[in-house]
Amino acid sequence: MIFKYFVIDQIEKFKKKTDLIASNESMLGTMVPESAGFEFNSLADSFNLMSSNLKNLKDTLENRIQDRTAELERLNKTKDKFFSIIAHDLKNQFNYIIGFSDMIKNASEDLSDYEKKQYISYINDSIRSAFHLLSNLLTWSQTQTNAIVFNPEKINLKGLAAKSISEIQPIADQKNIKIILNADEKIEAELDVNMILTVLRNLLANAVKYSYPGGEVELSAGEKDGAVEISVKDSGTGMSAKFIENLFILGENISKEGTAKERGTGLGLMLCKEFVDKHNGKISVVSEAEKGSTFTFTLPQK
Repeated sequence: MIFKYFVIDQIEKFKKKTDLIASNESMLGTMVPESAGFEFNSLADSFNLMSSNLKNLKDTLENRIQDRTAELERLNKTKDKFFSIIAHDLKNQFNYIIGFSDMIKNASEDLSDYEKKQYISYINDSIRSAFHLLSNLLTWSQTQTNAIVFNPEKINLKGLAAKSISEIQPIADQKNIKIILNADEKIEAELDVNMILTVLRNLLANAVKYSYPGGEVELSAGEKDGAVEISVKDSGTGMSAKFIENLFILGENISKEGTAKERGTGLGLMLCKEFVDKHNGKISVVSEAEKGSTFTFTLPQK
């Protein structure tokens, strides 16, 4: 009887726990109670440690699988967005270029000087849009493969802001929109020049796109709470609260036409968020339908 209790019964307990774990992985972590015998207590401790370790391993593997699944879903959305832009938006820009250039080539003698200038203006607009879109696509694809090296340096912000305005000014001129720069001469921040130039270009281009002809866009830069705060403000079409919710979410953000029927993809804002995040900064927007928008991002001053 003593042998049966101390040996056979204890072995039977171990067998039942082992069978339980083997038949149901959710039972990993199941413990064997200690017995009166030292040898079996040591065996129970070893069994319990093994059971606990196996449970931890299972949890770790499941978490990794969930992470990989989420990453695959993100990459799939990235792929879908990328090909959607190429198949639709970029293709449309080249269709406009080809269509208007064909009209000039095939009917140049029948067109007035005014019509020719109009068609050339349309072609110019489409070329600029295609170039801007291609530039964003290339930059975005590089961010998805970590091909862009983050290279921060101490930079005067007013000079950088002025450079970004000079690149967008030709587009603003076509809508008679004035871009105002309001920044301290000496304000500096540690930043990656190419990344922040991309952010400023996209925010300014959006502000011009959704502003009415004859309007104003203001680019401001200043210090606030130990950081640099940069904002782009317009008095254009604005956005509803519902529209803003998905503005920075890949695959969810839906662009809308500008005041001159300009098309958009939402890709520029995705780049803005990624690049501001790289600087450990934050980007936000305050907007109201038909009352304009203000996009603001912060950069650590260091």
